[in-house]
Amino acid sequence: CIASSPDGLTIISGSDDSTIIVWFANTGKEPPTATGHSSTVNSISFTNDGKYILSGSNDETVRLHDISTGNEKLRLFGHTGPVRSVAVTRSDSKIISGGEDSTVRVWELPTGTNCFILNVDSGPVTGLTVTPDDKKIISGSKAVTVWDITTGQQLLKITEGMSNEVRVASDPTSQKIITGSWDETIRVWDINTGTQLCKFDEDQDNARVIFSVAVSPDGNSIVSACGENPIFLGSAAKQDYVRLWDVKTGALHRLSGHSSDVNCAVFTTDENPMLITGSDDRSIRIW
Repeated sequence: CIASSPDGLTIISGSDDSTIIVWFANTGKEPPTATGHSSTVNSISFTNDGKYILSGSNDETVRLHDISTGNEKLRLFGHTGPVRSVAVTRSDSKIISGGEDSTVRVWELPTGTNCFILNVDSGPVTGLTVTPDDKKIISGSKAVTVWDITTGQQLLKITEGMSNEVRVASDPTSQKIITGSWDETIRVWDINTGTQLCKFDEDQDNARVIFSVAVSPDGNSIVSACGENPIFLGSAAKQDYVRLWDVKTGALHRLSGHSSDVNCAVFTTDENPMLITGSDDRSIRIW
């Protein structure tokens, strides 16, 4: 898993060896600055002030580390299975975590107090995001569920076209949900009605499971990572490439470079966005 700092200058990666490594985009690799997890790091994120690293692991914990010192600031217990996804609100006031125990948990920052637990009836939580307006949580499992971040009320549930391991993202307006699923499609939904707005199909000759999805800061492109060597601008799946889809025209672009499965793809959110990808070839690439 990978994440980019708000200014786009720092990249963090989490791996199977339980470490989190900090990379500076203009100089390269730094030594690991965050240790403590005892198993695979499945999900990482920066707080929006760029000061802390949030991580979730197979060791069933959520942790917060100071990026400048590597010191652990918070360790959150409660999940009874691997933590698959973590997120933080734009205001840096809440941490959200989702796990294989089929729960979404909301925690206060900086205290770590658990606000409430959301029970997901559609299986393990494999994807999670917070809308940019900080009002809603979107979780992915065998369905997509939208929750009110203040009350925990379920606002919407989408089951159409879903299968295992659904990944989710929100567009910059907080009005659309983007999903990537094991049915090998990327779909865009209205967050208020659940209406499907459009669908992008993986090409039939090279269709694969989609492992991550992300949206460009302007909302015009969707990216996913795949596993076949080339990289398509648009989605991320088990195929060695990343796909980038133009939301308005449906045009598909392809990038090449990785030599093994591409597991994650994210955009930076600074003024000149870049695409960052991570792969089983043990490399991180900036496009």
